[in-house]
Amino acid sequence: MNLLEFVSELFSVEKDSLKLETGPGDFPEWDSLGHLNLLTELEEKFNITFDMDETMSIQSISDLKKTLEDKGIDCS
Repeated sequence: MNLLEFVSELFSVEKDSLKLETGPGDFPEWDSLGHLNLLTELEEKFNITFDMDETMSIQSISDLKKTLEDKGIDCS
């Protein structure tokens, strides 16, 4: 799964505007509610769960990528 593409589609932003350093608050759609929506969509898509520590530690797409890869999800 292309994570930048997934985030782009979910938040309806241009993929080219996203970088691995992009995180919550970098654009209006990725607010606290958007963050929970993103994680919920990923949980449903991959049948995984994020615990509270993981949820709070994800501060960028890079953090999200590492967390997903730790759960065995290919994000290349």
